[in-house]
Amino acid sequence: KGERKKILITSSISGDGKSFIVANLGLSLAMVDKKVIVLEFDLSNPTLTEKLNTTVNKGLTDYLKGEAEPEEVIRRSAVNENLFVMPAGNLPDNPSELIISERVRDLMDYLTPLFDYIIIDTAPVGLLSDAYVLSNYCDASLYVIRHRHTPKVSVERMDANNKINELKNLAIVFNGVRSRGFGKNVYGYGYGYGY
Repeated sequence: KGERKKILITSSISGDGKSFIVANLGLSLAMVDKKVIVLEFDLSNPTLTEKLNTTVNKGLTDYLKGEAEPEEVIRRSAVNENLFVMPAGNLPDNPSELIISERVRDLMDYLTPLFDYIIIDTAPVGLLSDAYVLSNYCDASLYVIRHRHTPKVSVERMDANNKINELKNLAIVFNGVRSRGFGKNVYGYGYGYGY
């Protein structure tokens, strides 16, 4: 098919709008009758579950520790019947150790035939980052940069780091751009996509 169905989304720093983009991309795909699951792999500062109005009992961390099965931690979102969430769960002391476990590969193998799209919300990227590990399971990576928020040095560092540890099929989402000129009052947010 060639369809890019596993998408990782990361950013440089907290506040770039990464989880906002994840939630809206997931909802947009769900609204056109695609079955979508969002995995809250930002195990340092998860905010996605709250954005999608999803309750949490057990989560991704419970699955990764071997204390739950996928079907026990997948939740249907309150915002659309086609949108599902696997919340982070209780925050672990060792998120990176959990993310390199074989259970991540098993999870992807389990979810791939069940969903049209798998969207991974991961922690902001650094030289050694969970995003690089998780990118290996994905078809595409979106890197969120927020206008007047993301430091220029972070973008330069991302470019240098990507030569060492590659994010697969990297594209940039430029978030928070104010419209100028023709039609400037049509939308409150502007998004730019670069390849």
